[in-house]
Amino acid sequence: MSSSPAPADPMATDGNRRADARGSSLHVDRDLCMGSGSCLFQAPATFDLDDEMKVVVLDGSDSADAVRAAVDSCPSGALRFVARSEPGENS
Repeated sequence: MSSSPAPADPMATDGNRRADARGSSLHVDRDLCMGSGSCLFQAPATFDLDDEMKVVVLDGSDSADAVRAAVDSCPSGALRFVARSEPGENS
């Protein structure tokens, strides 16, 4: 298992957070997730629904644009991009 993504993958995953090369990270709020599955249509290799019908982030091969489209299509706002903290900052 590599600690860094392959060069063709502009995003790296870390549990329910996914960081991109543009300095932001994907945050998933499972409490807000209503299980609509709209993210699955946009980025099926990146998102899935678990047994509770809540979104989970996979080590997907979807493009950064597809992941952004999934975030934009989320009807509940459970998916969002947040700025990554600078080194030494508390998150």
